[in-house]
Amino acid sequence: MDAGLPIIGNHGMETEDVFLKHGFGGCFDFVADYFARAAVNILSDADHYHSLVDNARKSAKERDWQVLMAREYQLLQDACAN
Repeated sequence: MDAGLPIIGNHGMETEDVFLKHGFGGCFDFVADYFARAAVNILSDADHYHSLVDNARKSAKERDWQVLMAREYQLLQDACAN
């Protein structure tokens, strides 16, 4: 997902929450037909595909290690200040 590409995943996994929050893919039951349909839907609709790519790229920036560590550091500073 951090490569800026749409993702297809399985229901019930932690990644489903990430997909729903950032809107760069979808989750389905682990069935080959569902996966195939999802892939065809993503690849056959250029506007939808590019929307998913844009969302993936935006969300990847939020998971950059420097960004994540800065957030954690700020949480620690805030906790120590209180």
